[in-house]
Amino acid sequence: MKAKAVFAGTQIDLKDVQMNIGDGRLTASGRYDRGSKDFDADITGKDIPVPLILAFLPPNDSIPAITGNANVSIAATGNTERFATMSVTGTGTAADVMVGESGIGDVRFNAKTVNGQLIADLTADFGGHPQSLNATLDLTNDDLPLQASTEFRDNPLEPFLAFIPKLRGFGITGTARGRIDFGGNLNALQPDGTRVLTSAGLSGTARFDVLSLQIQDTPLNAAEPVVAKLSASAVTFESAHFTGAGSDIRISGTKAIADTVENQLAVDGKLNLALLNLLTKDLFFAGSADGSVRLVGRNPEAKLTGSASTENAALAAFVGNNRLTFSRVKTRVIFTSDQAEIEEASGYLGGGKFTAAGGALLDGLSIRNFRATLNGQNVTVPFPEDFLTTGDARLEITGIRRTPVDPLQTTISGRVYASRSLYTKDIDLANIVGARRTRSLSPGTGSMTALRFDLIIEGRNALVVRNNIADLTASVSLTLAGDTENPILSGRIVANGGTLLYRRDRYEIQRGVLEFPPDTFIDPVVNLQAETEINGYQIFVSLNGPLNESEQVTASVRSSPALPQADIVSLITTGSLTNAAGGIPTLAQTGIRTAAEILTDAVINNPARRATDKLFGLNVFEIDPILAGEQLNPGARLTVGRQINRNLRVTYATNLSQDQNQVLAFEYRVSNKLSFVAQYEQRSLTNVTRNRDNFSFEIRFKRRF
Repeated sequence: MKAKAVFAGTQIDLKDVQMNIGDGRLTASGRYDRGSKDFDADITGKDIPVPLILAFLPPNDSIPAITGNANVSIAATGNTERFATMSVTGTGTAADVMVGESGIGDVRFNAKTVNGQLIADLTADFGGHPQSLNATLDLTNDDLPLQASTEFRDNPLEPFLAFIPKLRGFGITGTARGRIDFGGNLNALQPDGTRVLTSAGLSGTARFDVLSLQIQDTPLNAAEPVVAKLSASAVTFESAHFTGAGSDIRISGTKAIADTVENQLAVDGKLNLALLNLLTKDLFFAGSADGSVRLVGRNPEAKLTGSASTENAALAAFVGNNRLTFSRVKTRVIFTSDQAEIEEASGYLGGGKFTAAGGALLDGLSIRNFRATLNGQNVTVPFPEDFLTTGDARLEITGIRRTPVDPLQTTISGRVYASRSLYTKDIDLANIVGARRTRSLSPGTGSMTALRFDLIIEGRNALVVRNNIADLTASVSLTLAGDTENPILSGRIVANGGTLLYRRDRYEIQRGVLEFPPDTFIDPVVNLQAETEINGYQIFVSLNGPLNESEQVTASVRSSPALPQADIVSLITTGSLTNAAGGIPTLAQTGIRTAAEILTDAVINNPARRATDKLFGLNVFEIDPILAGEQLNPGARLTVGRQINRNLRVTYATNLSQDQNQVLAFEYRVSNKLSFVAQYEQRSLTNVTRNRDNFSFEIRFKRRF
């Protein structure tokens, strides 16, 4: 920046002011007399960023981001205390101007003073649809009366909607054909005799012969000319009739902007509920509503009267990552003074029917508190996460706003009677053992605080788990308290039957209990008794302790016929007592063998199983290490297959060595006690006593004596 100022008495002379702004350049010169208040100035700018020019305006949140570069030339003379003496001449151009996310093309500006009248016009190209704003300011009148007008010629509305902060980011587009005229005094006389520059005295009229809006995916068009009176304190609709996409709405009367003006607004007709999606980003509406409502009174105490009803509406909401959809919703709501009453409400949720009733106390258009009861029969919801639950519900939903500026505190209480809750997602045990209980169900929203719960969830033989490690049915008795940020789940889940799958062995559950202590920070406790048969031995397993603290879980195993503990562990982890006849004794090899099993399962099998399931549809993939022979020469056996359904399993196994010994097996499980196995085994190349392949069919029946 370069500047030179000369002070002579009360006069200040600015000479050769130069300023580089990015790629632009601003030059200025002028004179100002502090005694007489006379001034003259010449300002020239080239490629000046538009945001820099706007920075000289008073701060206003309504002004969106405006970009572009401008060339300006302004000359002004006069006295700062006598507007009638002022003379202004100015021109300006700006190329590729953007208002918000909308381009308005090239902009031209001209201003000049003629006989005490400051005449200005601004024209924007709008992609071939030029629009001009023409204004006249009477400098000879101390009130500074302004008259301005602009005409729309099928111009896009997006740049103008960008000046309304609450509508930004909602995807509203449209075009208009019409005219707006407004004016008023800018230099208002105050009761104390002083004058203040203000826009509060401006008013005008708007008439649109054609007005077409696209609100997200929903069109809304003016069915007749829209006529409204505008002021800084209110908007009065003389004529407004909108139709499109199922909507047919008439609006009339006054909507107050300032608290000093009375509301007298009437809205009648049918509304496409998709338009309500503008009001929230967490709820999604569909269908239509018929209504006739009136808003009367000043804003803080305005009263809403009338009624609204829906016949076949839909409402969807995301709770966490799950979508909850209410369909075929039929409602009727009555508005009386400061109350709203749900006269009737019914619909369907996940195939089951629900009914609701309740009401709310209103503060103008905001809710002070509300209470609603909801009864559902055989409804299906995707809760908890990764579950699909069907049952009956008896719920009470309440909300309260402590002060007008506080968010709503909402509580859901009551009972849920689950008849079936299905869980089919595969489980990676590594993600369960050692993990911590989640403490958040979903993020909070800005319009309400975290949801609070006081729920009892019950279901006899309702929980069904069918996945890669379990096929069981269990009863649940749980209590959910706290809120979505810090939920407190207590109670128990009890399984009296079913199977667990570990490696290739099925464990029959004799009793399983998962207990949730009534504290968020205490992990669930498991108590499990199960049994299986491995290589002719009946194995009994008992586990007890915190599910997520493997070091604190106590485990006991026994077998029939009786075996040493080390042999039982070897059967469970490797499937055999020894690797081969005459091989290493089990006790001597357990450490080596178990380490190899764990290593291949964690490092190779689990990642490979997930990859082959995605690529080839194979959800069985295992590599078992084999330590055999007197020299402990290592080998490995590959097993691949597919669990086609809960009862049918196909596997193929081969040795990863010269002696492949390939085996193909089909197993069909009729029940926990009866299964059929068909197996084909290729002759071993090293077995000289067999010269043919082997085919076998087994019927396996289990009975306890």
